Amino acid sequence: MATLQAIELGPVYAKNRYSLSGNPMSLKAFHLIFVTVSMLLAGGFAYWAIRQYRVGGDVELLMGGVVAVLLFVAMGVYGRWFLRKLKNESYL
Repeated sequence: MATLQAIELGPVYAKNRYSLSGNPMSLKAFHLIFVTVSMLLAGGFAYWAIRQYRVGGDVELLMGGVVAVLLFVAMGVYGRWFLRKLKNESYL
């Protein structure tokens, strides 16, 4: 049977187990990036789905586009709420 062996990660990794540079990303910075990327994806999908609905007329595309717009708005509201909640926290 095989046995598990510890892997030596070296002194660079020993500084901080979450980041190779030794500086972990803050929760505020992560949320800002994640919410922004999610909003871009939802907005892009909404644009695509609504354009495809105009071309083909499939109701499923219209519904998907409307849901994506609602998610875009909800993520914007959440992002604004989260940034206000952590307004005194650093991005680093």
